[in-house]
Amino acid sequence: MEFPSYVPLPVRTFLSEMVDGDGNNWQGYARLLENNSQETASVEAQLSEARCQCPNCEKEFEDPNDRDCISHLKEIIASIAVRSKIWQQELDLYHRLGHDIRMRETFEIFGQEFTTEYVPVIFLAAATSARDNFSAYRAIGRRVEKLKAAVAEAAILLARQVRELRETGVWLPPELMPIPNEDNFANLTGATCEITQLKTLRIFRLVRENAQKLDRTVPDIVPTLYKLAKVTADLKPDFMRKNIHAALRTRQDSSKTSYIRSFGALLIEKKIELTPRVKRAIAITANVVLNDTNYDVSDDDVRKALQILEGTACEGRS
Repeated sequence: MEFPSYVPLPVRTFLSEMVDGDGNNWQGYARLLENNSQETASVEAQLSEARCQCPNCEKEFEDPNDRDCISHLKEIIASIAVRSKIWQQELDLYHRLGHDIRMRETFEIFGQEFTTEYVPVIFLAAATSARDNFSAYRAIGRRVEKLKAAVAEAAILLARQVRELRETGVWLPPELMPIPNEDNFANLTGATCEITQLKTLRIFRLVRENAQKLDRTVPDIVPTLYKLAKVTADLKPDFMRKNIHAALRTRQDSSKTSYIRSFGALLIEKKIELTPRVKRAIAITANVVLNDTNYDVSDDDVRKALQILEGTACEGRS
């Protein structure tokens, strides 16, 4: 893969490996697309020659004209097409990063801003990794908020019902029995004659069967349920990726702002300071990566989007 003269050597190596592979485990998007083409041709040949053996699961159909057979192979072709579309988009992206004339200014900023030659590679890796389906994560977050309220409410209700069940005085399985102590078993206040009798019998049976050996494989379920209700009510969705959380800090579901914040968070995580020139490079690179004719990422867009992250920016230059 050839590059314009202004593309730094480490960037050339990075982009070439993404396209053509690194000689180890990563094949590169070009090879992946080539393999997909070969796989598609193989399946299409089976359709045209009335052979029906799935190349993935090796499932064979007795009748090549069977609708299930034909449908199965067509599903394989469709799934390959979906993968090919994604990989072609990735291939186009890495080609743009190395050949789009707009990136020339970004590479010049790299030379002015970074003293470590591989930081530009980290920057570009962040630019590509910052993309995600942020709307899907928002939907997951909303579902968590809805579910946690339901779980907390259900846990409290269940805890109360277990306590009421215990108050009947009947013998219960170990998982429902309270911790054996005087307070839990000898409280007969307000109990009817029958419940008082049952609770007394329960105490005697526990003593006879040695309450200390009562199976306590689980803690007392009532306080456990109350604790579950509290921790669930306090739950905040944790997506385990700082850039996702940064992206979701937008009030509106803006793909542009979400991407910029995701990009900035990844740079901060790699200890790259968000200086004015780095922000300019973010704006340029964002336009090249997103490649969306519906909007343009301006320097002001980047400045506003990253304001919320400024308090977490790292001091010092990489």
